[in-house]
Amino acid sequence: MYLGTLYSGITPYASAVRAIDSDVVNLITNAAALGDNGTNHTGGGVITIIPNQALSAFNPGYMQWQLSPASAVAAGAGWRLQGDTSYLNAPNAIRAVTTPSAAVEFNPIPGWNLPTNQTVSVAAGQINSYSASYTVSNPVLVVNGASGLGIMGTTGTVYVIQRRSSLNSGSWTNVSTNTITATGFNLLLPNPATNGSVNFFRALWIGK
Repeated sequence: MYLGTLYSGITPYASAVRAIDSDVVNLITNAAALGDNGTNHTGGGVITIIPNQALSAFNPGYMQWQLSPASAVAAGAGWRLQGDTSYLNAPNAIRAVTTPSAAVEFNPIPGWNLPTNQTVSVAAGQINSYSASYTVSNPVLVVNGASGLGIMGTTGTVYVIQRRSSLNSGSWTNVSTNTITATGFNLLLPNPATNGSVNFFRALWIGK
């Protein structure tokens, strides 16, 4: 087998050759065999690592809930996994979860209707975000003979008070915007003058 030409400076003076004997044949044969089979050897070659995507204590998912409205959050709205002993209510609160689904319940607060308990899916290795809204208990307009027209309902909620002269027709006119600041009676309008005109009133929650 020709290996190359030997030079003295730039002048060739001999050719290098090598006979293909049994040692060379064995070397070539072994190289071919190892090249074909190397990927099957557990002690060598490229190692492929496939991470486990299943939820576990070592690979949890994370849950976060955004609760609304703000007045419900201020009143103590919160969420927790069923079985937990305390509720979370900070906007950035995160809970690690190690099961593919999780049952969530919400903190009861006076004057508010709870969101429905939910069971949600959780993906491993990421923050799973959800949202839920509390709703107000129906407000009640109250006439207090000594004071006037007032409202009772959920503390911290805001209402537009409207009126019109007919119960069945006509446009409603805004009278005032009022926040329920305490439990019980909240005065809206003082008693009108004796023999004043007839008016009908309603309260519209504006979602704060």
